[in-house]
Amino acid sequence: MTQAAELTTFQVEFSKLGEARFLSHLDLSRSMEFALRRCRVPMAFSSGFHPRPKIHFESALPLGWESERECMWLDFEADYPCRELHGRLEQTVPSCLNILRVQRVGKRSNSSETRIYQVEGLCVKNEAHSQLAAFGKSQSGEPCAEFCQKDGAQIFTLRSSAPKEEPPSLKKVLKALYEGEVPENFRVTRLVEARQ
Repeated sequence: MTQAAELTTFQVEFSKLGEARFLSHLDLSRSMEFALRRCRVPMAFSSGFHPRPKIHFESALPLGWESERECMWLDFEADYPCRELHGRLEQTVPSCLNILRVQRVGKRSNSSETRIYQVEGLCVKNEAHSQLAAFGKSQSGEPCAEFCQKDGAQIFTLRSSAPKEEPPSLKKVLKALYEGEVPENFRVTRLVEARQ
C-alpha cells in the first residue's frame, strides 16, 4: 500500500462561470472524478471496500454562485507532468469549466483567510457598515466583513478572525444586513483575491 508521504499533490485551479454555476458541489465532484478516470493518470485512492480517488475541494459554493477561481487538490501515486495533466483535464472536464492552472505543491494548503464576492442585484445601504462591525476584526485589525460599491455591484471582503479559521459566510453576512429576509434574484461571483 502507498504511504501518504510518497504521494505527489497537485493543486488545480479552475473557473466556475456561466452555466457552470448550476453544477452543485456533488455534481462538480462527480464530474471531476469522472474526468480524472478518463485521463488515466496515477491517482491515489482511499483504502477500504469502496476506494475513492483522493480529491479535495475548497469550500463549496452554493448552487447558482459563480467563481473566477476555485481550487482542488489531487493526490497521485507517482509524479506526473503538470502541463500534460492540464491538457488532459481540459479535454475531459465539462465544457462549462475552464482549467486555469495546474501546479505541484508540497501539501494541500488551508482555505483562504480572505474571500471576495461581487454581488449584483442587491441594494445595500451605507448604514450597513455599522451592522457589519458585529462580525469583528481580523488579527491585522481589519474588519472581518466590509463592502464597497463598484460599477453598480457590491463588493464584499470577508476575512477570518484568526489563522486557520474560515471567514464569515456571505450568506450569514447578507442575512444580518437584511435581518433574515434576503431578497431573491441576485447574482454572486467569488473573485480572485490578491495572491500572497
